[in-house]
Amino acid sequence: MPEPIRARCLDFIDTLWSAEGGFHGHWAADHLDAEYTFYGLLALGHLSV
Repeated sequence: MPEPIRARCLDFIDTLWSAEGGFHGHWAADHLDAEYTFYGLLALGHLSV
């Protein structure tokens, strides 16, 4: 994956991360979601390769 696209993907994933230890499903969500935390971690792992 080209670096500019990878960087934009990581920036997007970072906007959904919470310091509470999980990911939100979208920007307006107030609670953390286990399903989206799984997706977020999967995306981070995929982008690290």
